[in-house]
Amino acid sequence: MARLFNRQTARGIGLLFLLNASLAVAATGEPLNPGGSYDLELDNGSVLKEAVFRERKADADYFDLPGVGERLKIQRYRIIQPARGRFWQATAGIAAIAPLDAQALGFNAGLQFELLGAISLLRAETNFFPQLAARAGFARLSGSRAILSGPEIAAGPLWQIAFDRGRKHNLRTAIMAGSGFYELLNRNIETIYAQTTFIAIGQIGYLYRTGHWGYALSYTHTWFFDTNYPLHAGGLSLAATYFSEDL
Repeated sequence: MARLFNRQTARGIGLLFLLNASLAVAATGEPLNPGGSYDLELDNGSVLKEAVFRERKADADYFDLPGVGERLKIQRYRIIQPARGRFWQATAGIAAIAPLDAQALGFNAGLQFELLGAISLLRAETNFFPQLAARAGFARLSGSRAILSGPEIAAGPLWQIAFDRGRKHNLRTAIMAGSGFYELLNRNIETIYAQTTFIAIGQIGYLYRTGHWGYALSYTHTWFFDTNYPLHAGGLSLAATYFSEDL
């Protein structure tokens, strides 16, 4: 017991020495929650872990520290922010598209549905460094001669570039590549063909963000690669996005 008491006493004396060695000039002025736990860096470089804020008086802040019975008066320090996780977003959207070429296939209109998730590769949000996005969707092109429909998967970089400091108004663009797993119904002979096709998808548009949510209007373009009948289709997309970080 005496050995344990001596260790705790020595730790307390050491911490008080560090506090007294710091330059006591002024309290930080940062808003703190009573009862909240904070990691503090003193101006002499020492760090206090899990200091519990109790009260603020005119010339200093007062903290309780685990293992130290005496309430500590600290005048000059910096709060160490916890490590931030990676930013992510999840999007659901629908697009009305139309074929831009390959009229021989007889398609005249179509719809695309998508679920998209993206995560930042950096822990800080930056305007020009993209997030990594993965997309799962479903496409249907129809016409008098044939119907093409099936699921799609794709992945690629996604950029969200803010126009203002509040990050409410944004340019959003993405480039993705993947595969489509389609069924092609030939209406002339009522025969269905299964086909796996490489696809490339590009999107560019405007996103308005409020809090955790954002709403986007974009132009979307899909290239369906086929050795016999490659097809380009484009149209307008509406999407809603949930962001892991509030504004």
